[in-house]
Amino acid sequence: MQQATNIDFWYWDSFVPKQVCESYIAKLFNEESAIDGMYLTDDGDIVGPDRDTKVCADAAESEIGFFLFSRILLANQQANWLFNVDRIETVQINKYPVGGHYNWHVDQNVYNRDGSDSQRKLSVSLLLSDPSTYEGGDLLLKGHKGPITRAQGSVIVFPSCVLHTVTPVTSGVRFSAVSWARGPHFR
Repeated sequence: MQQATNIDFWYWDSFVPKQVCESYIAKLFNEESAIDGMYLTDDGDIVGPDRDTKVCADAAESEIGFFLFSRILLANQQANWLFNVDRIETVQINKYPVGGHYNWHVDQNVYNRDGSDSQRKLSVSLLLSDPSTYEGGDLLLKGHKGPITRAQGSVIVFPSCVLHTVTPVTSGVRFSAVSWARGPHFR
């Protein structure tokens, strides 16, 4: 079921079946090839513990990439954002162990350009873990009390300039899949 609560985000609660979520974790997250997801400056320096995750990647043109992009496109229309987007970035499969978190941040400031012909406009997160297997690890958006949802298989889409965080995991392990839709620079 799709639900819109306001223009800050659009989501589908428990949309992806449990078996599919678990298969994505098993297929796409490999502990040996995972990299630390610490926040890096443009010079490659680690800046504090803003982000503490393990990250694996899957191609934007993969099964999960096509699925996430389809949800972004639908949310973009149904929420009436109507951003000009034409592709998504590589999908990140994130593992948040105990202590894993991502401090308050935006995925793209509308004034920040990365030198490419496009910029991030919409962010998407697919909650892969059963919420009964971990505590903490809530995705929070600025201006909203509590998490939008913790339900496994939920898909959340929001403008990339919205301030958000993932709170520290206090027990268990949380997995999510995220990506970002890009399009021509805002004018």
